[in-house]
Amino acid sequence: MRTALEVGVGCGIVTAHLAPRFRTLAVDIDPAFLGEARRLQVATALVDVCDQQALCKAVQAHSPGGVDLAICSEVLEHVALPTQALRLLYLSLKPGGLLILTTPQRGSIAEAVAGLLRFRVVRSLARAAYREPVEELGHISLMRASDVRVAASACGFTVLEHDVMGAYLPLVAEFLGRPGQRFLARLEGAMRQTAWSSPLLWTQCWVLIKPAAG
Repeated sequence: MRTALEVGVGCGIVTAHLAPRFRTLAVDIDPAFLGEARRLQVATALVDVCDQQALCKAVQAHSPGGVDLAICSEVLEHVALPTQALRLLYLSLKPGGLLILTTPQRGSIAEAVAGLLRFRVVRSLARAAYREPVEELGHISLMRASDVRVAASACGFTVLEHDVMGAYLPLVAEFLGRPGQRFLARLEGAMRQTAWSSPLLWTQCWVLIKPAAG
């Protein structure tokens, strides 16, 4: 059976798709996020993606020789050394293995708006508008697409696919319901077509391969 590594489990949405198809190892730095993976009877490890010894040990115990697929979604922006994390993901893969990576775009509209949350008055207004706790996102290592491409190449990866998505305008998606969602979907489609506007979309998505000769 093919093997997979999921770095950053979150609420377990990706884990639920991986579990029936791969012999999966789910790792996270927060023990609270591993509960859903355990419920799905997926192997887990409490590991920081930048901890080379711990991550390599967990992967080798799960899949000697490396995994066929690694998924790292919305994680790199939370770690202080994203290039080191990419390098360890490269080492975790078998030759010919794939990494599916997503991370926010530095300079996107959504990140610019989220950056305002460091101001107390903005957080207070957001909490009043959304009627729920609103905190800073904790994105300490935002990267542009060019940064990811350079880092991936330095680690030994080859880029197979790259795309961007996620048009965001404050209050539109949250308060205009389906008409707002349809408007943002059309806006996203238009923004993806031009070089100047695509960096304003929220998320960059990558499919990277560890060359078979690597």
